[in-house]
Amino acid sequence: MVVEELARRFPQLCVRPAQDAEEAYVRAVTKGIVPDPCDLSHFGGSDADWLRTEHTPAGEVEVLFLARREDFETFLRCTTRRCRPEAIPTTIGAMTLDGLVDWECVRAYRALCALRWDEGGKEEFAAFVADRSQYRVTLVLLSEGPYSALGAEHTPYDEQTWLRVSREIRLYHELAHVTCRRLMPNDKPPVWDELTADAHGLLRATGAYDLSLALRFLGIQDGRYAGGRLQEYLCEEQREHMDAIVAQVLDACAHIDRFLAGARQEDSYDLLLALKRDSALTY
Repeated sequence: MVVEELARRFPQLCVRPAQDAEEAYVRAVTKGIVPDPCDLSHFGGSDADWLRTEHTPAGEVEVLFLARREDFETFLRCTTRRCRPEAIPTTIGAMTLDGLVDWECVRAYRALCALRWDEGGKEEFAAFVADRSQYRVTLVLLSEGPYSALGAEHTPYDEQTWLRVSREIRLYHELAHVTCRRLMPNDKPPVWDELTADAHGLLRATGAYDLSLALRFLGIQDGRYAGGRLQEYLCEEQREHMDAIVAQVLDACAHIDRFLAGARQEDSYDLLLALKRDSALTY
């Protein structure tokens, strides 16, 4: 099971989410203490699960796919909810987990330094611990399901094909966020961020930018907002002016459509970064 491999690095995965589990979570995260025994029965596992490394212009990124929705939600509770049994919104189908402590890495480096602890090993380990980038990792977590909760009947694909395409859109959407946040950390207009990440996902997954699908992802149909993701990226005041916001988003998506006309999949990251610099929205 893929989760077994990860539990050696992230011991909080061994803590079954429960009302009284937070203390064990804190010990696992801050001290690397693995519950004894390490029981992972709260994960069902699937042969379809995978863990792999993706290459981006901003460096390598680990990606974990969990086929069972229950496992995806349990993983999020163990890593983002302090092992509390909180509900995970069904609208969340992927998440980038930043700053996870890789305790397997810490233990291995400490063991190496311990061999010469009195000859500089202690100071070397202290320097290692002080540099968080040495042992904190970014993990992109993906689930199965139709992208943006959009049924296959609203796409050009049959149901099984749409699930496969959704997985790829979700993957490259998240990798777009990781890339842009690493290379352009001060550029964070949320709506434009989502539009460009969707564009990157569509280009990599399907070979082209589908304007009609991009709008449906946000909940825009026939030029009007019909309920969907768009409102999640707006403040309360902006939501009171949805017609005006939708008009601007329509123009921005049309701009992306023109920009990506004839684009090649292999140029997707270059095009993504160019789009981010050529912002059509400031929010």
